[in-house]
Amino acid sequence: MTAEKSANYGAAKKDSYEFGGPIGAGALMVWSHYILLYFWYCLEENNGQMLIPTSIESLQFHLQGFKSLFLTKGIPSQTMWILYFMFFFVQIFLASFMPGVKMEGLPTAPHGKRLTYNCN
Repeated sequence: MTAEKSANYGAAKKDSYEFGGPIGAGALMVWSHYILLYFWYCLEENNGQMLIPTSIESLQFHLQGFKSLFLTKGIPSQTMWILYFMFFFVQIFLASFMPGVKMEGLPTAPHGKRLTYNCN
């Protein structure tokens, strides 16, 4: 590849965004959580069939229903919080005191140095 082609390739690559850039990535993060909550609400309230509000009153009814469902079933209990944090701390302990195999990575670009990684 010539120097001119490689310079053009780098410029074109720098200007392109994945997922529509920061706005698209943010929208994807919000949408992915919203759609899962919507599916859960549909499963609990309508046996998995889609619920589509047809009026403002219907939308308000479904929002109120979702709020009550979330408050009754969506918030983890104290036992689940304890179990989650126990799992989390066990993972920290295992990562700290029981490291896995040590492997050398690929050579780095400027100096060709190979870094060592723990593979847990």
